[in-house]
Amino acid sequence: MISVSKRKKNTTSTGKISSFTVEIYHQELQEYKIVTGKDREILKANIHNAKRILNEKWDKQLLKVEKDEIAKNHENKIKEAEAKTHEYEKLQESLSNILTDSLDVKIAVDWDKEKQNGTFNFKPKSTDWLIYRTDGYPQDYVQINLPVEPLKNEYFKKVSILNKLLKRKEEILKRQKSEYDLAINRWHKNKNKALETNQSREKDLRAEQEQWLIEEEVFDENQKEYNLNIDEIKGGYRRKSENSIRDYCKIVLRDSIYPIEFKKNTTIQFSSDDSTLQVDYNLPNQSKIPKAVNLKYIKSRGKFQEKLLTQSQHNQLFDSVIYQICLRTLYELFSADKIDAIKSIIVNGRVTDINTATGHEESKCIVAIRVEKDKFTEVNLSNVDARDCFKLLKGVSAARLSNLSAIQPKLGLNMSDKRFIDYHAVSGRLNEGSNIAAMHWEDFEHLVAELFDKEFSSTGGKVELTQSSNDGGIDAVGFNLDPLFGGKYIIQAKRYTKTVGVAAVRDLYGTCQDAGANKGILVSTADFSPAAYTFADDKPLQLFSGSELLGLLEKHGIKARINLSEARKVKKGI
Repeated sequence: MISVSKRKKNTTSTGKISSFTVEIYHQELQEYKIVTGKDREILKANIHNAKRILNEKWDKQLLKVEKDEIAKNHENKIKEAEAKTHEYEKLQESLSNILTDSLDVKIAVDWDKEKQNGTFNFKPKSTDWLIYRTDGYPQDYVQINLPVEPLKNEYFKKVSILNKLLKRKEEILKRQKSEYDLAINRWHKNKNKALETNQSREKDLRAEQEQWLIEEEVFDENQKEYNLNIDEIKGGYRRKSENSIRDYCKIVLRDSIYPIEFKKNTTIQFSSDDSTLQVDYNLPNQSKIPKAVNLKYIKSRGKFQEKLLTQSQHNQLFDSVIYQICLRTLYELFSADKIDAIKSIIVNGRVTDINTATGHEESKCIVAIRVEKDKFTEVNLSNVDARDCFKLLKGVSAARLSNLSAIQPKLGLNMSDKRFIDYHAVSGRLNEGSNIAAMHWEDFEHLVAELFDKEFSSTGGKVELTQSSNDGGIDAVGFNLDPLFGGKYIIQAKRYTKTVGVAAVRDLYGTCQDAGANKGILVSTADFSPAAYTFADDKPLQLFSGSELLGLLEKHGIKARINLSEARKVKKGI
């Protein structure tokens, strides 16, 4: 840190040494000092003293810098705490105004913005030899340069006269040839290796290009299909199609922006018979509601201290957020109804959280409300207390939502249809020898309706059989009133003697979507193909094979059997 120059002698006019001088330089302070002493010992002492003074000066400067840094750090921490506090306060304010902030937002679907207009970008493969365009297309590859062929004249040198006289010419020529041959072999080997590598890289390039084109085609097709679906929803909405109204309302709720992140999973049904829209909404649980309201930096301890809402305050905030979301959902859906298709809306609010008693995740309906449009539009939402308004509109909930007490959801199922007919009891005619795979197809449909009616009635529901003509691919409709799994179920009965393929399952799925059903059930006397199970795996579909059907019959004390080969013979008249 401190450097000392060489001693310099100072002399008098007569040439006598009068003193010694050195130059001292402190690198960090960038400060010079000239030190002089009459003799070497005094100079040494003066140098030591000068170093001490410079070091003390440097220590003081370091201490000042450290204090300045600490002060600056404290100042930054205080500013950070103030910024965070402002963020907390703003978020708490937003949570208190979830309902009122939505009243100034224009509620409408921008169909053009709903469409996808992206360009395909492929994630480049991690390699140092493929060359990509900006969109990820592999356009070329780095070729390995081929080695240069060894030249003969570099190996076969002219033999000197001396070597000729010493008769070493043959030996030298032999050695030169051997070295040349080795070089040629090495060249061929390296050349072939380079050619093989280039060929491999070119092959990989073509494969990557082909994959890119496939991915681009899939991307374009998916985007085109998505945009066509948006156009279908738009056109269907204008025609007041039930499915399109349902999809339109899903878009409205999906595009609604909240100050907190939560999975806005919704299940929506719409019945044009009574113009009722039913929304099952997955609401945020209490962990999604922030507790922090203030952040301070304690200078003396060098730590942040966060102030949180009390448990009581947090419970009240959670209740307020849930009630506001329910009213806001009603407001957004009624406001977005530009074709006046919706006369009433049902909102069932579910919360998914951990049951601290069992440790398992549970989903509970904690709020439910049904409101007529005329009655809702009379309310001035800008001045209401969300809970009081919810109760005034006959909403149902526990006294404290934070307790997550489950309530009975409201169901808007239209359980009347002119296609419904009474089924006749078939089970009484069956016995252990009855082969249900060989019974009349109409009797089989009545048997399935009877069997599932027994299942649905356990939760207060029922199953209705549809008339055989103009049934729209629906053999029976189940209405499940279970608090958690209630809804409309489409049931199809297939008295098949051969494996049921994926086409039948795909048709059922389309029928469920057209009918706005929660689930589809396909019952068959035969088994299902692997493709059928694969298609149904991630969809609200349940497949009942012949063996499972027999198990369900046995559960209700009905004896029967299934023999497909016997049924095929009966069908052929053998």
